[in-house]
Amino acid sequence: MKNRRLAAMYSRRKPIMLFVFFTASAFLSFILAQEPGGETVVGQQSPPGVLSLFRPDSPVLHDKAERVEINPVHPPGLIYRIQVAVFRNSVNTDYFKGLAPVYGIRASGTGMTTYYAGMFRRADDARAALVRVREKGFRDAFLVAFSGGRAVSMERARILEKEWGVVPFTPDKAVIQETEQDTVPPTLSFRVEVIRSTKPVAGGVYDEIRMLSGTRGLDVETLPDGMIVYLIGNFITYQSAEDYADLLVRNGYREAKVAAWLGKKEIPVETAKQLFNSLK
Repeated sequence: MKNRRLAAMYSRRKPIMLFVFFTASAFLSFILAQEPGGETVVGQQSPPGVLSLFRPDSPVLHDKAERVEINPVHPPGLIYRIQVAVFRNSVNTDYFKGLAPVYGIRASGTGMTTYYAGMFRRADDARAALVRVREKGFRDAFLVAFSGGRAVSMERARILEKEWGVVPFTPDKAVIQETEQDTVPPTLSFRVEVIRSTKPVAGGVYDEIRMLSGTRGLDVETLPDGMIVYLIGNFITYQSAEDYADLLVRNGYREAKVAAWLGKKEIPVETAKQLFNSLK
């Protein structure tokens, strides 16, 4: 069955092209790991994308009397949330005993506000967080799935998770500050961008790209404008990344190109070249 699925996946490509690609890819991965002078470079892995936003014991970063934000803008796609409470009147942040992030969604016409803790791309992460929420005393808390701002069934969510389960959030800065403590300095690197899309690629396409990335690794990043990019590797030099991108282009991935990243932020390639040259 597995062989038949793989055969169907690559049916649009000629067998000889596949043989050339995998042979050349394995060879190129070894060659590109060698920098001038014969020294082997160990590529630094970029930090994983933000697939869940939740802290059970958030420090007090604001006035305890501050009201919970109502109807904030959240990232697109599938989101699992933990429903904690429903109130007619506004609630202070200290009511939620350190859970973060917490926000409310007010139903139009009823005046009732539903309060949620956390945001998750994967049901397993949401269930683990639900245990912590109930330990805080919110015994009636439960999971809810949303897509496009509307509640969906858990069955529908399981289907959507196959696409959105690997797409990181791009949350508001305030949410990031409250849920993350990133002390790692940003790393400047060249990367190979395989695809840029407004929606996640199909599961089969994602599996194909991940297989082609090999030991260099595949990362999925969501840009501030909502675009989703699929990136392979962290290359020390522009030339090594360009060689890898050219190989992908010759084997059917015509959108493949070199991209430059400073930590989790995309920067112009020419700017990255200048920065690298200044360090020589």
